[in-house]
Amino acid sequence: GTVLFGSDGSLFVGSGDGSNYTEVDHRALRAQNLDSLAGKILRIDPATGAGLPDNPYYQAGSPASNRSKVWAYGLRNPFRFTVNPVTNQPFVGDVGWNTWEEINTGKGANFGWPCYEGGTVDVSPEGGNTNSRNQTQCTTQTPNTTAPNPVGMIHLVAPDFNPGSYTNTQHHLPESRRDLL
Repeated sequence: GTVLFGSDGSLFVGSGDGSNYTEVDHRALRAQNLDSLAGKILRIDPATGAGLPDNPYYQAGSPASNRSKVWAYGLRNPFRFTVNPVTNQPFVGDVGWNTWEEINTGKGANFGWPCYEGGTVDVSPEGGNTNSRNQTQCTTQTPNTTAPNPVGMIHLVAPDFNPGSYTNTQHHLPESRRDLL
């Protein structure tokens, strides 16, 4: 993951789901659990390691709890991101599974992994929500990834890249949001 300072002095930390990279196993569901640090973008005070009061899941009585540190969740492997120096909003590159690669942003957003890939239910045999161990838990989840996206959340997806078969997918991002990239 990436570790970057925000324009306000906070520290953003990317954390992957810690699951097997060759298959989606039950550990991937930690990305949906706000009390786990796996599959998240965290925002913390660099001096104390505690969550910050304006984080979306902050608990005043427990600022050091995992939940208090969560900025966004439901990510597979937020391996790269940048922080907008004006808005302090992170833009996160998240590794897809079989079909999509993602660029995500949104305070408090649930990007759906492993129940969704790229904002759609993954219906492939290897997919997160069709894996029998995950099926029950994924069908009870209500990720924030259904169209249209909520205000303040951007979920840009592009097909997995295969050399020699690149297709421009910029049209997936609404015209009104292209200036944010």
